[in-house]
Amino acid sequence: MSLFKRKRDSPVSADQTDRVEAGTDLEDGDAGAEIDRVEASDLDLIPAPDEGAAEEGADQIVSDSRWPIVPLVQPADWLDRLKSQLDDPQWWPLTEDLPHGLKLAFAFDLPDSFELISPRQAKAAGLSPAQVGAAARATLDQLCTGIERQGNAGRYRIELPGHPELTASLILNTASWLNPDDIAGDPVLAIARRDLMHVCGRDDAGSTAGLAALNQSLFEDDDAGSKKLHPGLLTVTAGQLRPL
Repeated sequence: MSLFKRKRDSPVSADQTDRVEAGTDLEDGDAGAEIDRVEASDLDLIPAPDEGAAEEGADQIVSDSRWPIVPLVQPADWLDRLKSQLDDPQWWPLTEDLPHGLKLAFAFDLPDSFELISPRQAKAAGLSPAQVGAAARATLDQLCTGIERQGNAGRYRIELPGHPELTASLILNTASWLNPDDIAGDPVLAIARRDLMHVCGRDDAGSTAGLAALNQSLFEDDDAGSKKLHPGLLTVTAGQLRPL
C-alpha cells in the first residue's frame, strides 16, 4: 500500500530542451526562459485501509530492489502538514533538516511516482535511517552525469532533465558535479523551486546580488506552484551546507 505518493514531473521532450536559452544571465531576473513542463501534482496522502495491509505493502515496496532510493527537498511547512493528517508517527516520512527550515525526505523512485519512506518501511527492509540517507545520496551521485548547465563567467543555471524533480537535491553533493575553478569562491546556490537551480561564486558580489533577486522572483512566480521551495540563498563552506 502506497502511503505517500507524488506524481513525477513529465519528462522533458527534445523540442522543449531546444527552447532553453543558453547563457542566461542571472542578473536579468528573467524567469521566462525556463523549460515548459507539465506541473506536478501536489502531495497526495493515501492512508492505508488497515495496519495489516499497510505493513504488507511496506514490505513489498521496500524489499523490491528494482526501485532506487532518492532524496527529495521539501518546503519548510511540508512535514507539519503531513503530521496534521497522519496520527501514527511510524507513517511519517523519514526526514533530515536542511538550512532555511527545508526538509529532506527519502523516496522510492517508482516508474510514475515517488513513494516516501517511513520508519516502518525502513525497518521492514532492515535499513536504518542513516542507511536510507546514504542510499539516496549514492543514487544522486549516479544521476550527476545527466546534469545540464547553461551560462558562463561563473554564473550558471543547473538542470537535471531526466529527473527534474531531483534538481534541487543537487545541493547535497556539489563536490560531485561542480568544478570549483568555474566559480569565484564558495558556491552560492539558489533553489526557489525543486526543478531548477542557479549557482555562482560567493566572491562575485555582483552575481550573488543578481542571483538573490532572481531567486526571489522565481519563488514569487505563480507558475512555480507546488514546486516552490525557498527564496533564500545557500552556500557550501568547508563541505557544509549553510544559509547565506
